[in-house]
Amino acid sequence: MKKLLALILALAMVLSLAGCTSNGGSGGKTDGGSGDAGIDTSKEVELVMYFISDRPAGQDIVDENMNKLFKEKLNCTLKVNWISWAGYKDTYNLLLTSGENIDMIYTAGWLGFADLAQRGAFKELDELWPKYAPNNYGKATEDAKKQATVNGHIYCVPTLMATYMGYGPTYRTDILKGTELEGKQIQNFEDVEKYCEVALQVHPEVLPLNLGSNGSEWDDMYMRSLGYFYVDRSSGLWFDPTEENPKIITIYEEPTIKDFLEMMKRWNEKGFFSKSVLSDTDTQKLQTGKAFLTVHNIDTYSGRQTASNQGQDDYSWDFYDFNKYAAHLPWTQDSMAIPAASKNPERALALWDLITTNQEAFDAFYYGIEGTTYKLNDKGEVEMIDPETYGQSGMWAARTTGIYRDSFGTPQTWHDWHNKWEEEIKKDQTWEQYAGFVINSAGLETELSNVANVMTQYWQPLELALNSNGIDGGLEEFKTQMEAAGIEKLRAEYQKQLDAYVATLKK
Repeated sequence: MKKLLALILALAMVLSLAGCTSNGGSGGKTDGGSGDAGIDTSKEVELVMYFISDRPAGQDIVDENMNKLFKEKLNCTLKVNWISWAGYKDTYNLLLTSGENIDMIYTAGWLGFADLAQRGAFKELDELWPKYAPNNYGKATEDAKKQATVNGHIYCVPTLMATYMGYGPTYRTDILKGTELEGKQIQNFEDVEKYCEVALQVHPEVLPLNLGSNGSEWDDMYMRSLGYFYVDRSSGLWFDPTEENPKIITIYEEPTIKDFLEMMKRWNEKGFFSKSVLSDTDTQKLQTGKAFLTVHNIDTYSGRQTASNQGQDDYSWDFYDFNKYAAHLPWTQDSMAIPAASKNPERALALWDLITTNQEAFDAFYYGIEGTTYKLNDKGEVEMIDPETYGQSGMWAARTTGIYRDSFGTPQTWHDWHNKWEEEIKKDQTWEQYAGFVINSAGLETELSNVANVMTQYWQPLELALNSNGIDGGLEEFKTQMEAAGIEKLRAEYQKQLDAYVATLKK
């Protein structure tokens, strides 16, 4: 009888724990993270977090409000440090080598996550993540966990928000009213050219394309439209994912690259952008009506159309994906890591669990105080009340599908594209299988710097038909300079890494 009673009590405890770590709620809005892991919260601790963004002027009241909730839930407070965009790379790396007590820090592939993990900057989370952030861990996909793994160990907690590689033109549609293109969608490069021609007829005072001193992204768009997957866009290295054993090529080796350069030369001659474009530092041309079309991801479209829907201007916008295949961006595109110097990794993970799986905690952390810093409409969409004083958090890794809120006026087409990409990914893994491929560039800093300089000095003017040697001469000069800068050393090392990754796909 005693054995039976003990068995019943044990079973009840298991079911209770299972209930604590279930997702619950609708749309992923869980009430997890508040002591689910059985963590000892008897001692109050102050956790320290760093991420990259410029701190809003009114942040103090946001911090005070969220810490009341965190103290109630987990007997902790959170000190948030904002790393300004000015000189962020040096500051970020210095923090991780200083030994300063940091409990949570933003990380990503573009910040050298894999390299930093191998250098011992972050704690291993193999056992800590599932134990102290069980709700978050349970929501992470297997692909996300693989992408967070470096040399056999997990070193970060990836975002729980699906993002996509969708890329293409975002463009004003209101300027087409009354023209032959009214109601027609841009779906290819020929359509872009026709759009710009009509835009110049209607508004000859406006250069249609949004280009500036940072160069052009049309080369990326061209390679993606052909189906290439990037290894390192800043170095002009790509591969064909349909090959059984893909070989990395440089952009100047693509057989049709001259066709692309001829197109760009034609756009230059037709006046789609300024001849002095590479000295143009104006980054607000879309907002101020000085340009009508840009090429970027769907969030650029959503941001512009949302602003218009909120009454910030009287424009209307559309977007089209030029990519040949659909895929998610890496789940480690936005991540949270526990630095090696952290004194409270368990409590940090428990707090992260709370923030990423509890709507109340997420809202307090990410948006602030309802009615003071932000407001919601009847759809649950969010708007910051005074953007000059209050802003959303820069800890993008905290965003979670089902908890992260759309902004007021988010266009339905933004959701339509996401749904379309999900369906395409289910049917075709051509790009998706490589979403987790992240290069490790440790020891290649000199070559990367040299190649980046060549891309700026030789490729940018060649792409925009601003060089003096023409297409053939410009390509030959570009190739010579890339080889002198060390492109072959980069290619050889990245090829080894790609071959190793492909081998894992075949297991």
